[in-house]
Amino acid sequence: MAAADEHGVAAQAWESAYRIFIADADGHLKVLRTAPAAAAPPAATPQTASKAKQQGQTQDAEAAEQNGDAAGQHLEEGTGPQLPCLQLLPIEGRPKIASPSFSSSSVNASPDAVQKMTGGRLASGHWILAIARRDASIDIVLPLPQPVAASPPDADYQPQRAVLIGTTTEDSMRAGMERWVGLSVASSGIYSCTSAGSLRFTPIIVGEEDASSSKAKLGLGLAEATTLKLPQAPLTHVVFATFPHSVNQQTSQAQDPTHFFCGGQDVPLSIWHLASALSSSGAQGPLATEAQQQQQQQPQPQQAAALAADNANEGEADLAALSGKQRKRKRQVEARNKAKELREGEVWRAKSLPNDALSLQQKPNISAIAILNYGSANSHPAPSDDAETSLPPGLQIGTATKTGLFRIYAPEPGSHQGKALHEFACLGGKGAEGKKKEAKGVKGTMAIGLIKKGVAAGGAEVKVVEVGTSEVFVADTQGKLYALDWKTQKLLYQYPNIDGAITSLQSIPSSSSSSPSTSLLFSTSLDRIFRLHSVTSPHQPSLHGKANPGGGRGKTLVEVFAGALHFGEHQEEEAEEMGGSLPAAPVAAVWDGQVPRPLPLPAHVEGGKGGGPRRGADGMDLGSEDEDEEDDEDVWDDMDQVGEEGAEDDAEDGTKRKHVDKKKRLG
Repeated sequence: MAAADEHGVAAQAWESAYRIFIADADGHLKVLRTAPAAAAPPAATPQTASKAKQQGQTQDAEAAEQNGDAAGQHLEEGTGPQLPCLQLLPIEGRPKIASPSFSSSSVNASPDAVQKMTGGRLASGHWILAIARRDASIDIVLPLPQPVAASPPDADYQPQRAVLIGTTTEDSMRAGMERWVGLSVASSGIYSCTSAGSLRFTPIIVGEEDASSSKAKLGLGLAEATTLKLPQAPLTHVVFATFPHSVNQQTSQAQDPTHFFCGGQDVPLSIWHLASALSSSGAQGPLATEAQQQQQQQPQPQQAAALAADNANEGEADLAALSGKQRKRKRQVEARNKAKELREGEVWRAKSLPNDALSLQQKPNISAIAILNYGSANSHPAPSDDAETSLPPGLQIGTATKTGLFRIYAPEPGSHQGKALHEFACLGGKGAEGKKKEAKGVKGTMAIGLIKKGVAAGGAEVKVVEVGTSEVFVADTQGKLYALDWKTQKLLYQYPNIDGAITSLQSIPSSSSSSPSTSLLFSTSLDRIFRLHSVTSPHQPSLHGKANPGGGRGKTLVEVFAGALHFGEHQEEEAEEMGGSLPAAPVAAVWDGQVPRPLPLPAHVEGGKGGGPRRGADGMDLGSEDEDEEDDEDVWDDMDQVGEEGAEDDAEDGTKRKHVDKKKRLG
């Protein structure tokens, strides 16, 4: 318990061994762990060392005993690491990232700036990171040591490394004008998409291990990519998903994306089948060439071709018999029907929104897409090709808009279009609906302008959406983070004390042995703070007329300053270069997928109601949010007591008050 008393805070169960990779606006890769990197576990206490010296053992045996006693004390007392450590992780094999310039034209505009980052496991068993940068490139990185389910007790103290497998570049992307909007890791490669609709699949090949390489590269490389230009653009968000009807596939392919969702400010929600899209006639690459060769080998029926030619001739004859106005109307109808038709590889598309009260067309204004319910797998799938591309029953999708609205869609397996089932405001405060209510009191063209702009003029916009176990977390551009119950369409609570706009959200399972089913939420924001939040079940009893006050509200467990970097033994040069520079804001974060071992809490911490310590870069305790909330609860209790005493007094002289009220009304 000496280590816990030294910092004034106790080790929490969620502090055991989480490993989260963070990328910033300058392009640097960092890893957040609970202890600094070291070559060996920490040394034993002086008492253990003195006992070993008294026994007269050799130096080697003494060192081994000290290490063993330290590891045992670490597990028995449960002190664990006391300060989360954020370490710079240079990528071996990649050119060094230039130091940031502080001129007015280059702030947060580095060509190496990270726009998207994701992680996943290949069929070979390697867990990799895909980092999409502003210069239209994607780095595929192999972190070392690899995350494993049963890690040794000293895994937290192993030095962290990152090896570059390869870099792919999107040639059609205009760097600085377009950005990456979708990224996913499959068992055989990387799926990516830009805001201009450039869909790409980059295969990763596995060869023989290169034992002579000093970088420990395990024979991984990149193959020729397959690309497709989507007709719908510009896009703001693309989500790759795996549907349940892929359970019949091999284990290595069970987590491969089968579909992707896309949408934009002017583009409605659309669902595509990945394999069909990349093998369509508009695609270019090995997958498209292979599909075209298979199509040519299949015999085409002559009757179908002759029937299509006859229909075309009849259509031209009918068109010639019509007048000019009739031909124009027919062409307009055909154009509308053609616009409603699905493209090759497209499975479903949302219908256009109805016009508003001013008969103006409403834009989708999609800023984020989230899959609320993946549906259920069909136990008896049909043997046709449509069974693979069809949507599973029970699928529900949520889209957040820039105007602060949240729409829920439920695509039916047999339909090709659909309307939103529900639409409600997902931001607290005024939001879009509050702005519209204010605009109703203004007459003339000013009201029209306010309604059309919504919250664009000085208001908050939805930026990030993350789905939890039974709720949805929504973050806006003003640093607000809300928890929504999408089933009841109600706002549950808001996380306080967040000053910067949130750049990434991810829900992770808790390592607590008392409640393993609970989840946690971590976020990164532009104020250069990494936060770990608790998640509360939406089904909490109301108190004093408020929904989820006090203990029924999510809390911020820990805050880590993203600029407090720890440099390893061989990073003196990086420490000197970044010593006088302003740390860049974190823009993306990825968890390695491994739940740490639960550590027992100390006696003076067990039984507490969440809300752990807030720590700065130097390990000082910044206090707990529970103290403020306990004070608030005391105020509510005092108000209850005063209310009960007042109720008794009212019962005694209730008739007198009624008599006085009658006199006032008569007067």
